[in-house]
Amino acid sequence: MCFGCAHRMDLESGKIPPNTSFDEYMKKYFWIKLPEGETIESILEKMRNKRQWSVYIVECADGTLYTGISNNVSKRVETHNNGKGAKYTKTRRPVALKYFKTCGNRSEASKEEYRIKKLTRKKKLELINNK
Repeated sequence: MCFGCAHRMDLESGKIPPNTSFDEYMKKYFWIKLPEGETIESILEKMRNKRQWSVYIVECADGTLYTGISNNVSKRVETHNNGKGAKYTKTRRPVALKYFKTCGNRSEASKEEYRIKKLTRKKKLELINNK
């Protein structure tokens, strides 16, 4: 089992280390910067309830960035790490989620993905670090 999957199972079963908040845990192990005013719980709840489409960026083991869309980001990252995701990420495992943004629907997510894919690496890193 990969590192991310083990931690995901811990989270789902409620096994978060003592004296560690859910947000601290996610930031420590998954390196996620949250939108202002959002918590991991609020984002996960939105995604569970609405299955909203999201655009995401993962960093591959070789340091490259991959951008995609999904209506279940955590499952999609797991798929990438199992070697069944995009052709690009199959040989660049493991991947780590660096950024995601929920969108209203698949069309909006696709448009945002297209916009992000046109950015330079430097601009993508700025997007990741400013989120």
